[in-house]
Amino acid sequence: MRRLAAVVLFALAAVTLAAADDFTRIIIRDGDSTYMMGDFSSNSSARYDTAAGTRHYAWFERDGEAWLITDPAVLARLDEATRAQRSVGGEQGALGTRQAELGRKQAKLGRKQAELGRRQAAYATDSARQRELGEQQRELSEQQRALSGKQRELSEKQRQLSEKQRQVSIDVHRNVARIFEDAIRSGAAKRR
Repeated sequence: MRRLAAVVLFALAAVTLAAADDFTRIIIRDGDSTYMMGDFSSNSSARYDTAAGTRHYAWFERDGEAWLITDPAVLARLDEATRAQRSVGGEQGALGTRQAELGRKQAKLGRKQAELGRRQAAYATDSARQRELGEQQRELSEQQRALSGKQRELSEKQRQLSEKQRQVSIDVHRNVARIFEDAIRSGAAKRR
């Protein structure tokens, strides 16, 4: 889930990167963690692992040329530059978990309301039973209103987190591009 979130986050930010500089596709690989920006096939990291000869590298394209970085110092700078992106990804994952739990609660409540509706129909002529079922319906409706309020809160948090992600993406891309430029100039980035 964390890996998928990171891939999605970086893919979303690729438009900003492409507009800001000439880097069109990027993979930053650190063992089991993969951060990708740009358009790649699903097996790209495995293919680039083979080409790099390691699972610790940065690969990028600039002006149609492929570059590879395996220098540990440059990779450490890239790790630091992408840390905020990973942090926001973790926040988004946690928020998604909370939203899923709320969805499960809403579904359970919906099933209870449906069952209550069936019971109300079965007791259509029994006024005492109808009053009791009506009270249960009011209680379920109140629970639904409370869940809806929580959903609105989570939606607002998601909106704020999306804005934070957008800003972090811009900053990360700017920093990553700077590191790549430095790596090209220093010779730490090798043409592939």
